[in-house]
Amino acid sequence: MKKPAPPIHRRPAAAMRRAPRTRTEAAVELVRLEFEGARLERELAQSARRAEVAGQGLAQARARAQTLLSHLAEPDPAPGSRR
Repeated sequence: MKKPAPPIHRRPAAAMRRAPRTRTEAAVELVRLEFEGARLERELAQSARRAEVAGQGLAQARARAQTLLSHLAEPDPAPGSRR
């Protein structure tokens, strides 16, 4: 009988990054943070556009549902008569 494979031990992510020790490390960290900030701003802009489009779609769906409900509330026409 084979032994089960040992679990992969992963190091937990550090809660805080260590402080940069040199000017070069500080510059690298600054560039990384600027790129991350720009990425997050793009994601926020995209989510705002998606929310706007979804809101418009929701308003159209509600208007269509209201139209259908009012149509269904009308009495059925007599058989043989034309609408």
